[in-house]
Amino acid sequence: MIPFLAAALALAAPNGGSVAASIEQAEKRSGLHLDDLFPRKPFFGRAATSPTWSKDGRYLAYAWLPYGDKGGSDLYVYDTQTKKSTRLTIPVNMARFDRDVTAAEERYKKELEEEEKSLTLDDAAYREWRQKRKEENEKRKEPLPNYGGVGEIDWSPKGDEILFTFDGDVFRSGLDGKVTRLTRTAENENGVRWLPNADGYTYERTGGVYRTMFGTGAVEQLNPKLPTGVSYTGYRLSPDGTKLMVTGFKGGPASRQVDYITYRDRFATAQRTARDVAEDEFKGESYVYLYDVTQDSLDELKGEGKPWEVWSWKGGKEWQQISTNEDPWSPDSKRFVFGTWRRSAKEQTIVVADVASKTTK
Repeated sequence: MIPFLAAALALAAPNGGSVAASIEQAEKRSGLHLDDLFPRKPFFGRAATSPTWSKDGRYLAYAWLPYGDKGGSDLYVYDTQTKKSTRLTIPVNMARFDRDVTAAEERYKKELEEEEKSLTLDDAAYREWRQKRKEENEKRKEPLPNYGGVGEIDWSPKGDEILFTFDGDVFRSGLDGKVTRLTRTAENENGVRWLPNADGYTYERTGGVYRTMFGTGAVEQLNPKLPTGVSYTGYRLSPDGTKLMVTGFKGGPASRQVDYITYRDRFATAQRTARDVAEDEFKGESYVYLYDVTQDSLDELKGEGKPWEVWSWKGGKEWQQISTNEDPWSPDSKRFVFGTWRRSAKEQTIVVADVASKTTK
């Protein structure tokens, strides 16, 4: 019955009858109301994200926004023994880290009140209310205050502590919900992970991998200088914390310029744009590197400081790409694995890189 409702709406307004009358007629014929199919208040809330197990398998941390609430998700921990979830962050407590949170909560409260009132409006008034709100949003020049919520989550390898990101910064929390801020920068930190010994953590920031130690507060950039033109795209630190797998990308020359005609105005106009066509070769380049981070320290720089190029794709007719797992390293940190895909040949290869011999198979 549902697929025919749209057709009923289209046919129900002969001779220019009103849309509202057409909707009413279609609803009577079908036995359905539009609110039955598209309820003003959704049936479902937001799904939980970033599920992460503690190392002992007892706790599951996740980010979630309860049904009916607004804003970003908060940090929760589910205890498999007690079968209960505990909320570790709430907006009122995170407001001390973000000046917009209080204003955002006031905004959400007002919006929820307006939305509750809208549930009692008739169809015409409801559509008018939605259109008015849409126009107000389009005219607004400044963004509304917002509660971004929790992003990434990572468990300590040696205890019941969590690192997480909020509003682009890194935070630390125990199961008691006591939150400590670890960074406060204008740039966003992401890719946060505990160090193997839980004595610090690594994270990404604007094309770099950084390591911060809890005891000293020392901050070091771990990723090496890559060949000219190659940009850093990702990393995976070995379990022993001594080696860094780095992926990189290098853009190629500009695409060919293609001329075309547009007829939007009174007269035809010639335009030019960059566009690749089927017979063009792929111009981008992808790389996988390995770097020994023990060469570098705050006290001394050793060796040449150059990474080992493990794998590369330098464009051409055959499209290739790589895929890395969240945990590509062997437990002893002597090997790591990644996959490559050749699209035209439909060939997938699993590559194992041996750190000691600097060979792949």
